[in-house]
Amino acid sequence: MGHRISGETLAHWPVLKLQLTPRDDGSRAGVLREVYDGRIRVDGNGSWSPGQAVAVAHELHRHGVELLEQPIPPGPADRLRYVHENAPLPVIADEDCTGPEDVLRLRGCATGVNIKLIKCGGLRRAQETVTLARQTGLRVMLGCKTENAPGVTAMAQLAPLADYLDLDGHVDLLDDPFRGIRIDRGRLTLPVGPGLGVTPAAPDTTDGEDQS
Repeated sequence: MGHRISGETLAHWPVLKLQLTPRDDGSRAGVLREVYDGRIRVDGNGSWSPGQAVAVAHELHRHGVELLEQPIPPGPADRLRYVHENAPLPVIADEDCTGPEDVLRLRGCATGVNIKLIKCGGLRRAQETVTLARQTGLRVMLGCKTENAPGVTAMAQLAPLADYLDLDGHVDLLDDPFRGIRIDRGRLTLPVGPGLGVTPAAPDTTDGEDQS
């Protein structure tokens, strides 16, 4: 799964994701590859035109990048189809896919779709999107926004149905009020309690201590 992590521990994670911007040409993947021999994924965040996206995709492929997520802004599917048909690596639609209604539109225009609970509007619609994607031959990535443990833990219930996992949005939070899914060097561990297994976080006993 993708993860944002400090440089000194890169080697311990099996998959890393680079978030790129319109100023990037894909060469940053080469910088990462110089110090990391694991799997690299790239999120384009809708940064480029279709032609630019294809050029970036070739540069990423040169550095062994595994896939390219949302290389162009969401919009007409034929623009994404152009990138999909001309890029040398898998193209995953993210913002272009908000639920089951988008899957048929994206068939043949991408290698797969990134399904997020917050985009779909719930776990049932996420599962419907996964099922329809499978039926149309699209690969499935399960992702998330920066959100707390209940949302990420809920989406992880569908993990066996996915080809790719990017479920680390709660790691960015300093004060998540809940505890749920755990991540250890890229390995996900679901909680074993009832329901989603999410529990309230233990209170921080250092709050309010006299610092004088």
